Amino acid sequence: MAKIIIIDDEPAMVEVIVTLCREKGHQVFPFSSAAKAVEQMASIDPQIVITDVKMETMSGFDVLRHVKENHRQALVILITAYASVDTAIEAMKMGAHGYVPKPFKIDELQMTVQRALEFQSARQENTYLRKELKNKYKFENIIGSSPEILVRLRDDTVT
Repeated sequence: MAKIIIIDDEPAMVEVIVTLCREKGHQVFPFSSAAKAVEQMASIDPQIVITDVKMETMSGFDVLRHVKENHRQALVILITAYASVDTAIEAMKMGAHGYVPKPFKIDELQMTVQRALEFQSARQENTYLRKELKNKYKFENIIGSSPEILVRLRDDTVT
């Protein structure tokens, strides 16, 4: 189960996405205002943010920028009724994890969310394994009695 923030200034669209995400067992936080969502993002700590690109006061790109600067672990999926190759490229350059044109197929959005969660899981596992490897192969974990190792061990304990 993931925490997902949904932002769209069309209440009907928010409700559709909320229903799709809840069907998959996710905890959903719907917003019709991007500014309000950004304001509450730190307390929610979402794994995924699904946001419309074009909104009145704050664009989906503004939300993406905020997430990239302040909530690095969260992934952003942009949805838009004004899809173009240029905006899709811009979204990916800025670090969006997905870009889904409206109207979207239910399976398309659900698969995009699922891929984002799988990516996040793999990223967390990678971070954990790197840390484990680094700890396992620290110099002080080396066992030996050669003069070079004994000198190095002595020098490390002195400092």
